[in-house]
Amino acid sequence: MCLAVWLEDPGPLFFVKNSVGRGGRNFRQWKIRTMVRSAEEGTGPVLARESDERVLRTGRWLRRTALDELPQLLNILQGSMSFVGPRPQRTVLVDQYLQAIPEYADRHRLAPGLAGLAQIAGDYYLTPRQKLRYDRLYVAHAGLGFDLKLIAIACAVVFWLRWDPNWDGRVPRAWIRWPKRRRS
Repeated sequence: MCLAVWLEDPGPLFFVKNSVGRGGRNFRQWKIRTMVRSAEEGTGPVLARESDERVLRTGRWLRRTALDELPQLLNILQGSMSFVGPRPQRTVLVDQYLQAIPEYADRHRLAPGLAGLAQIAGDYYLTPRQKLRYDRLYVAHAGLGFDLKLIAIACAVVFWLRWDPNWDGRVPRAWIRWPKRRRS
């Protein structure tokens, strides 16, 4: 994977971004680089678009297979991330979101995850408000059983649904059943 990235666009193999984790603390999130070097030089940090010309050909494949996320296993081992939780967002973007949506901080009550409900039930291109809605649902229903279910669905998305030419980008609603709310 790394050799393919380097052959297409020589330079750093990893992309390290400052992201917001549990309790609003910053951490360094690791990924395999999928964009051209200096992709944000003229724009600063911005979210990728669906047909982003900055993404390498190899990067498109890495993103589709989610292999670019593998270095985040190091983040999980060091305790800054979990397998399931709200997907971490870059610090600079979270600062912007908090200006417009102060309750966006609610998503930082749990450790961020490699797989998140917003990405499984929605998609990558959700608005911050839509992500917050899914993340609040996850926080309310978090637990081992629900996490295992979300991991299984994430695997189905990566290894099966993304390769189906008729897939519309959303998992069947029947796959996501909320566990009963825990009593406080």
